Amino acid sequence: MAISRGQEGTVLLNVQVRPDGKVQTLTIQKSSGYPALDNAARDTVLRWSFVPARRGSQAVSGWVVVPIDFSLNSLGSGYDFRTRRTSFP
Repeated sequence: MAISRGQEGTVLLNVQVRPDGKVQTLTIQKSSGYPALDNAARDTVLRWSFVPARRGSQAVSGWVVVPIDFSLNSLGSGYDFRTRRTSFP
């Protein structure tokens, strides 16, 4: 539906990563302006595994900002789904 409507945008997600690399908490820092894209970004990142933060040799919980870009590709067949290098809040 979002593709047929030509919806594009960037979603910024605040993600708390547990010591085991799984997502503990996820909030939307900046919406794309389209609930369908925001939900797709959230649902996708919830399935990811991360390399956790470390304090010395011990894995610890930490926060990261994950940007997800949705842009329609030039072939008109769907999205080019991209994430950029993340930053820490």
